[in-house]
Amino acid sequence: MNLQKKYKHNGFTLLELLLATAVGTLVIVVALVSLRQVSRSRAEAQYYSDISAHGRYALNRIRDDLANFYRSLNPEEMRLTGAEGGSEDEATDRLRAQVVQEGWIHGKPSDRRSDIYEVEYGLCEDAVQGGTFLARRCGAIEDAALGNEGGTLTRVADFITSIRFEYFDGTDWQRNWEQRQGIPTLVRVSLVLADTKRPLYRPIHISQTISLEPIPTRAIEIEDGDRTAGIQKTPTTE
Repeated sequence: MNLQKKYKHNGFTLLELLLATAVGTLVIVVALVSLRQVSRSRAEAQYYSDISAHGRYALNRIRDDLANFYRSLNPEEMRLTGAEGGSEDEATDRLRAQVVQEGWIHGKPSDRRSDIYEVEYGLCEDAVQGGTFLARRCGAIEDAALGNEGGTLTRVADFITSIRFEYFDGTDWQRNWEQRQGIPTLVRVSLVLADTKRPLYRPIHISQTISLEPIPTRAIEIEDGDRTAGIQKTPTTE
């Protein structure tokens, strides 16, 4: 009798086994849920990091082109225009400007025709993968007054579903900018980025305001022996 009682006390009852199983199952479930949340958070962070990289590169490329905007003492030779497009939520604006860059970037130095290029930014449809991407058209020009409607089209950045250009004239912001208006003081670029194949993630909105440096307004002459040389002078606060 004593041995039977001792044996019964050393074992587990059915209730204890069920309770232990339930606790173990709960621990495993909590661990799996936590692991899944960590994995999901990591994938989401990686997604936004990759998408943002495309936006930052696009903004930097536009900023670099506007930093090299072609300036002349003749206002009719300076070209920067912008056209509004698309809806308010899905803007497809376009910007066209003449910039200065080294001609050998797009060919051999011997093939260089001009240091002035016409650059245009806008969205293009991706017929293969779907969605839209930011494209840059660049063509060398020999006459700044004529421009160049052709050139080479390159893919700048993916996942851009909306691009919006705004121009500040010193008083108001405008979506459209015409040649007769001269050169804006500021240009604001706003992008919306999203992977249309992964609709569960929220779109990213980024923007940048680019300041155009003072434009030469007049020329002065300095005497250099028997000859004179025309130089450009920018406005100062003196």
